[in-house]
Amino acid sequence: MLSQLLPRWFQARDTPSEHSREVSYGRHSATLSPIGVPMILWTIQPASTWATWQREGTLSSAWHHTPIELRPQYEWMAQRFAQLVPAPSASAALVWAWLQFGGAARARPDLRRRAHLPPRTPGVRIELQLDATEVLLSDFELWHFVLNGWPIPPRGTIHSANWSRIFDLQFRHRDVALPFHMKRIQAVFWSAPLSSIRSVTPFVAR
Repeated sequence: MLSQLLPRWFQARDTPSEHSREVSYGRHSATLSPIGVPMILWTIQPASTWATWQREGTLSSAWHHTPIELRPQYEWMAQRFAQLVPAPSASAALVWAWLQFGGAARARPDLRRRAHLPPRTPGVRIELQLDATEVLLSDFELWHFVLNGWPIPPRGTIHSANWSRIFDLQFRHRDVALPFHMKRIQAVFWSAPLSSIRSVTPFVAR
């Protein structure tokens, strides 16, 4: 399964700037980067996936990487993203990455950590640069409520509007949602050219 990602310029804001972009789902919104400013992301992939991407000349995904039991939740995320950026094809799946792996102070994924990939799997950490208009961000911890079919507090009920709280990066709740600078923030995009890559770091998963 493709795995899930603050650069210095990206800061939490109480109010959007006139040059920023908002992602809105009902009353839930998140201010992303200023338009035209690149967003730095990291995606962790098996070395075999990286080899495929090099052959094909693009970073992309396919639905067979998604566990069958979780496909409805991943399709829900894809449908939300498609409202902002239309899918390039009917079979297109999401590529997952990190904006903040360990909060703003530790944005880049730490390859010494376990569970990036199955143990002893050769992998790569790819750093890439995309425009904010090509990416949808969400709270990684709150994403687990979607994966497990749970409502998000407070007074949550299981429906799309409730789950859309994962896109509100200013949302805080003492039990489930950290302040922005402490959040683990994931990103999804449909595809990216090899020219968007800044660096590739090989590693062996622990």
